Order: sequence, then structure tokens, then C-alpha cells
Amino acid sequence: MLSKRKTRKKNSLQNASSDNSSKNQSIVPVNDKRRLTRTTFLSTNGTSTFPFSLGIQKRFENNYRMSPVENDTFNSTGVRKVIREVLENNLKGAMYERQAGERLRRLTGTLKDNLKEVIGSRYKIICWVVLGQDASQGLIAGSRCLWYKETDHFVSESFKVNNIFAVAVVYGIYCE
Repeated sequence: MLSKRKTRKKNSLQNASSDNSSKNQSIVPVNDKRRLTRTTFLSTNGTSTFPFSLGIQKRFENNYRMSPVENDTFNSTGVRKVIREVLENNLKGAMYERQAGERLRRLTGTLKDNLKEVIGSRYKIICWVVLGQDASQGLIAGSRCLWYKETDHFVSESFKVNNIFAVAVVYGIYCE
């Protein structure tokens, strides 16, 4: 009688495990002979020892710089010339419009594209352009920035034609 109970128990456990396996199917099918696992192969010194690396270790040098190289600096006079040219070319013969959003977007886009040739590669360029109607009124604009005075710079330029004026400010922030 005792042996019959054990066989019944075995059969009930096998049936239960087969029922659970049909309910809890994994997303990735796994063969009975192989098991899918994820492992990370790291040695004690922190370098990867993945089996397919074949012993080739890549070594990288640090590429950060705390200050710009001589050829990679912010050229204020060149930036001022580019701003002047872009404002003249885009606002020549233009009249003031209240909805000037598209014109401002094109103006700042061309300004950024042209400045990338003049400003060094490690500088982040921020362009701020204001367009307004010239009706003999005054305008005061100000900005404040937190930056490193040895490497970060700005240039502002104003332009006036017909009944429209433009003030463009370009900030060059050095990114290490």
C-alpha cells in the first residue's frame, strides 16, 4: 500500500509540473539539453575577458582637455564677421512682420551652420537673435551666464535695415 502511495504521488507531481510548464512558458524557447543564461565575464582587474575577445585588449587614452588648443579657440573677430554677413544676406530688403518665427528659425540655423567653420570643435554654440520693428523706440536686452572666463566667450552684433532691426548674440561655451 505504501508503494502505491509513492507512485501516485510521483504521477501527481509529474502531471502538475507538466501543467505548470504549459502555463508558464518562457519567452525564449529553451532546449532540454541547453540552458540560456546571461553572464558577464570580468577578470579581477576589471577588463573584459569575454571568450570571443581572443586576448586582444583595447586601451584608450583620456580625451578630455581642460583648456582649448591653440588652433581650437574662439575667434571673436571671425564670429563677428559671420554674424554681420548672415544678418545682411537674410534681412536685405526685408520688412517687419509680426509672425517672424520661421524667419528667426532660418536665421539662427544658418548662423549656427556658418559659425561651425569659424569656432573650434569643442565649443557649444548658443545663438540668440531678436527681430523688431524700428519705430524710433529704445530696446534694452540683457543676459546673464555662469561660465569660465578664460575659455567661454560671447559676441553681439546689431543690424538695421528699412523698418527692421536685429540683435544677434552668439555664446561660445567650451566643453571639456
